[in-house]
Amino acid sequence: MKKNTIVFWSCTGADASELSFGTAELLAEHRRALLAELPCLGIPRLGFVSGIMDRSRNTESALMCFDQKNCLTWDLVHQVNQKFAVLPASVFATPDCPIVTRVSFSTLMDFVTALRELAWARGCRHLILDCQGQLVNPMTFFSLKAADQVVIPLAKPTEAAYALASIRRLIQVYKHRPEKFILAAVGDIKAIERIVYAKGKEKENLKGIKVTSWDSRKIKMALDQSFVFDDEDLQEEGDGGSNGKETTADQPGLASQPFFGFEKEVPWGALLNEEASSWELRQDYFPTQAGAGNERETGLVYL
Repeated sequence: MKKNTIVFWSCTGADASELSFGTAELLAEHRRALLAELPCLGIPRLGFVSGIMDRSRNTESALMCFDQKNCLTWDLVHQVNQKFAVLPASVFATPDCPIVTRVSFSTLMDFVTALRELAWARGCRHLILDCQGQLVNPMTFFSLKAADQVVIPLAKPTEAAYALASIRRLIQVYKHRPEKFILAAVGDIKAIERIVYAKGKEKENLKGIKVTSWDSRKIKMALDQSFVFDDEDLQEEGDGGSNGKETTADQPGLASQPFFGFEKEVPWGALLNEEASSWELRQDYFPTQAGAGNERETGLVYL
């Protein structure tokens, strides 16, 4: 069965929770979907849109569970209907003390893989992730790495330049395909299309980026054109998945696989020393791994 991971990435800071929620609802009309909000910045949004305000069943609880037990269970997820489930960030969270500062770095790296395995085990065909962070945030970085399609909402045309710069970094350095990116713009999309076209002439690797309107139905149409499902996928689905509590402790995470190699690697803890803090362009640190086999060490790379 074909499955896919979709990321709504608000790299410009736009609030796209209504857009991601509406698109996920439309996708779930045909195939099971799980929508999860990753608290990269500690700012909850999806809970207010979905009306789910639960102190114990949220992404923060799932992260703590995974950090302590190395497993996830479906009882943390809110089942909206038979085909649609939501895992929002806690609306009671405090942005000045986000959950990402209280769990290990390996948890942030592996959480998306664990969440994806949990969704597939329950028979979901779509995993939709709502991300707010920049590339330096591990959860955002590995979400984008795992994504089949990335939707970037643009609240105004001036945000296109920043979004395209981020996309260019992902394409050039991390070998993402330009076809996986969809820009969803407010208002007349012609201006965005002209910007993408102009930048595409300057940088050949930007060709293939799609542009559509800030509209859930338009985004679903763009996603449907990107995903090809088998004929059997069009049949009505039953309950699917397991009835028990699925765990992902035995599933290989992203951290167990070698990533990209670079010339200059800096241990994660080096961010706290004077040498690292004195470097400019701190936003150009990216997660990587050094070493080989079981001795591989999580670290950062400075480009």
